[in-house]
Amino acid sequence: MGLGPCGKQVRYGDGNCLSTAIGRLIAAQFILALQPLGIQAPPETLAQISNNDSAVLASLRAQTGNQPKVATLPPLIPHFAAKVALTGFREDLPAFDMNQQLQQPLQVKTANAPTVLPKGSKLLQLAPPVLPPTVLQGGAFVSDQHLSQTNVDRVVSLCSSSGVPRVGISETQVWGVPWTEEDFVKQMVRFGHPSTLQSSLPTVLKETVEVYKAMDAHQRMSVRAAKLGYWLKVLVSLKEDEKKLKQSVDPDVAQILAPKNVCLWEAMLKSVQYPDMEVVNEFKQGSDLVGCIDRTGLWPLKFQLVSAGCHKRQ
Repeated sequence: MGLGPCGKQVRYGDGNCLSTAIGRLIAAQFILALQPLGIQAPPETLAQISNNDSAVLASLRAQTGNQPKVATLPPLIPHFAAKVALTGFREDLPAFDMNQQLQQPLQVKTANAPTVLPKGSKLLQLAPPVLPPTVLQGGAFVSDQHLSQTNVDRVVSLCSSSGVPRVGISETQVWGVPWTEEDFVKQMVRFGHPSTLQSSLPTVLKETVEVYKAMDAHQRMSVRAAKLGYWLKVLVSLKEDEKKLKQSVDPDVAQILAPKNVCLWEAMLKSVQYPDMEVVNEFKQGSDLVGCIDRTGLWPLKFQLVSAGCHKRQ
């Protein structure tokens, strides 16, 4: 039994708190990195490090159910038909717990449109308000989960109140709306039989499958050999750049990067117009241990409130 990340007592299989175990592993790595610089740790600290081995991480993953998902494909049909956002003062919003499922339809008083959450809807997330309090004076608003700034500005210009402003806590509730039986069947028909795995592939992989289906074995081998030959030539042409890169970084970093072809990886990402090229610089220079995480542009913004006052930004 121990204190979890939010101060609650939690129990794990080996009797240790998950956050404490992770913290010890991080501290151990710092101590091992400082030793070559002449900074010595007390003997009792070194004894604790020796007790940590590679099995600890696997044990922690097993305890939390966080196993690697190498072969996991996205679900054929999304769990919810839609997600809606209810934004308003807290007293104007439904009083439900996180992940609580509606046992019957719920009529929500919203200022901009009649809103009924059907049976089976679930409160998925609490987030900061997507609209300012000036437009919430007349009650809650229903909207999409992610509003563009243009839509926010339009709502503000149309709905701002000039009267005595209400005060209080405002927030956004994100609700998952379930499929109707009819719509769920339509989705099943659209995706086809679950045994047809291609129906769940990302678009880029689906297009690749279609291209290769139109080729015979000889043609597929020729295309792959040509691609391999091209990138091998690029690898040779970038040899000097790779050498200069590894000479310019810290010796410890250079040791880690020694077997990696960073310049080739960067060229491959550019060839497919990968949207987050900053990942290459982070790979070369290392990640910051503290501070805000930069936006990549790959994922929508999400702010999630978790229990006991702990806040997590994703």
